[in-house]
Amino acid sequence: MNASENIPAFSKLPTQPPAPPPYEKIHNVMISDRASKAGHNYANFFDWLVLAGYVMLPNTSLEESKDLRLFSGALCFIGIVGTCWLWHRWRKDPAWLLSQIFM
Repeated sequence: MNASENIPAFSKLPTQPPAPPPYEKIHNVMISDRASKAGHNYANFFDWLVLAGYVMLPNTSLEESKDLRLFSGALCFIGIVGTCWLWHRWRKDPAWLLSQIFM
């Protein structure tokens, strides 16, 4: 047994995987363009619900009505649940998620 047989050859080392073809990125953009108008409207609606609840919630003090605090908390909750539902529904389309949910 030779000492050189114990050293792995550099040609046997794994190489980096090839870069994805450019049409894959275009395909993702095309999928997000096919998203329905309702999906865009839902994303906007749930974002506004979260924003409205978030703005109202800190402005309600303990002296004010309990109904207003419950209402703003419900707005936040419905908006977050709706956003999570859209995230789950469009999880295979990262371009749509980035443009509609995370931005």
